Amino acid sequence: MRCILPCLIVIVSAVAPRPASAQYYWFSEIVHTGDRVPGGAGMFIAVGPPCNSAGLVTFYGKGSAGEAGLFAGDGSSLPAVVVDNTFTIPGGQGTFTDFGSASRNGNIVAFQALGGGGQTGVYIHYPVPPCNLVADTNSPIPGGQGNFTGFGGVGTDGTNVAFHGFGSAGQEGIYVHLPNPPCNLVADRSTLIPGGQLGQFTGFYPVPPCNDQGNVAFGGTGSQGYAGYFLYDGNQITTLIDTFHPVPPFYQSTFSQIADAVLSGNALAFHGYGTGGEEGVYVAGIVTPFAIVAQKGDQFDGGPVLTGFGAVAYDGTHVAFIGYGSKEIYADFGGTMRRVISVGDALVGRTVADLDMAPDALGIDQVAFRATFTDGSEGIYNGTFVPTGSGVGGTPAVSALTLDNHPNPFERTTEIEVSLPAAGSVHFEVYDVAGRRVHARDLGYRTAGRVVVSFDGGTLASGVYFCRVDAAGYHATHKLLIQH
Repeated sequence: MRCILPCLIVIVSAVAPRPASAQYYWFSEIVHTGDRVPGGAGMFIAVGPPCNSAGLVTFYGKGSAGEAGLFAGDGSSLPAVVVDNTFTIPGGQGTFTDFGSASRNGNIVAFQALGGGGQTGVYIHYPVPPCNLVADTNSPIPGGQGNFTGFGGVGTDGTNVAFHGFGSAGQEGIYVHLPNPPCNLVADRSTLIPGGQLGQFTGFYPVPPCNDQGNVAFGGTGSQGYAGYFLYDGNQITTLIDTFHPVPPFYQSTFSQIADAVLSGNALAFHGYGTGGEEGVYVAGIVTPFAIVAQKGDQFDGGPVLTGFGAVAYDGTHVAFIGYGSKEIYADFGGTMRRVISVGDALVGRTVADLDMAPDALGIDQVAFRATFTDGSEGIYNGTFVPTGSGVGGTPAVSALTLDNHPNPFERTTEIEVSLPAAGSVHFEVYDVAGRRVHARDLGYRTAGRVVVSFDGGTLASGVYFCRVDAAGYHATHKLLIQH
């Protein structure tokens, strides 16, 4: 399964120092709230957890001038639009109004979206043509009655699109869109649970079905509290893990809940709970031996003892997950489970207050994530694994371009202090909250180090503004508050 999202901006920054034996990550900033929305008039005010497909990071974003869309980048430039609310709805009327679940694999992005007048559907974005319909409320339900009435999660393997769909009279199922025929049933509430002794599915997990290499994995429920994850290979459905399965390593209780699952090939990584109070991250598959990735009580990389878990990412080789000590992201690049970043770390000159990650967060030696900061802002970042001894001199990462200003709030003038990580031409801009540029100037070529910019806002109305500095391939934004 690959995830939703398009273009990035690079700001490289360090987290809090770790022990000298640690292996470190370089962090690229894809986008930060306050950055301009590509193709729009406003600035980003919110972003969603990103997915990572071979280094291309895709995310959902909302802008201050009403923009909404999926955006992506690779760290070499500002984010670009994949699809937004200026795009015409394929097979519908008008333009998209908002977006839901999305999945990316290579150049293919599948997504669920809304339109005016109650329009909703699943769509696929190709490089050419830009957008095609998979299914909407005018599409008949395969194996069911009438048309779809709504849609849930979406997943793509770059060829097929799997999705969770609903119909009238309680119809619900998992479906897959193939190049030919266009749409097939995987399982619905009339489908027997594998084994034949448990009756039919009673429902399906409200999370995107996983889709990889032609296989579809989905969460389903049965009577008397039964639940599990199942694999559809195009011909039959097989149980991957369910609530009858004993919890390792002692096998004295069974799983009570299975969540945050992600598929690679025919193996599934997931977050599981046991009836005996167990909790951990595990991998199970048709031919893959059942493996424990992490459990409550584990401690990695000098971090806190883990008391719980959140989102899981998996690419068939590496596993990443959110662990609850202080709340950290861990990944096993380099053959050892280590912290990537933690709440309380410094990232791009800000203190991390919260972290979030999507099932498709892993790229090649990379993990993409959303960070929320103590100043209320948030951003999308990609952490690249850099083993010690690989030429980085045993230090985590170089410093980012950072901004600060004094005084703030200010009545007329303020001084903005810019810390440049490298020499280059410097450009300075100020925008209002609607994304209108109210000031711009070139500061010329400057050497690395401290630069102070004086700004006179005496002619501007009281309110919130954002200054932005671009220099030597880096960029940063900072909030200004004018109070006359």
